[in-house]
Amino acid sequence: MKLHFPHGDHADVELQEGKYTVGSSAKADITVDDKGLGEIHATLSVVDNECEVKIDNEASLISVNGKLVKGRKEVREGDLIIAAQVHMKVLSSVEAEATVDDNRTRVRMALPKYI
Repeated sequence: MKLHFPHGDHADVELQEGKYTVGSSAKADITVDDKGLGEIHATLSVVDNECEVKIDNEASLISVNGKLVKGRKEVREGDLIIAAQVHMKVLSSVEAEATVDDNRTRVRMALPKYI
């Protein structure tokens, strides 16, 4: 598995068996410079090719696929984790290699906003 940062906040991280702390502190395994991120914001655990995110501090907010996480939550390939303003996507190692930026402009469908 790989942890991909779509906005370029950090280089991709290959997730092997073990625990990885994510935060703004130099003590974190994955250090991301973001004002809203706690020193140790969350912990990612990988066991038997299954990944789980755990909140280390009750004040830390994390969402997985748009749903707020309280405590811990299993994450799978393709899930989007958002901590403060940092976006992280869990990918299979094969998928991560295929997501090379080809410098093309992309257009996304959006619904009109009526006021």
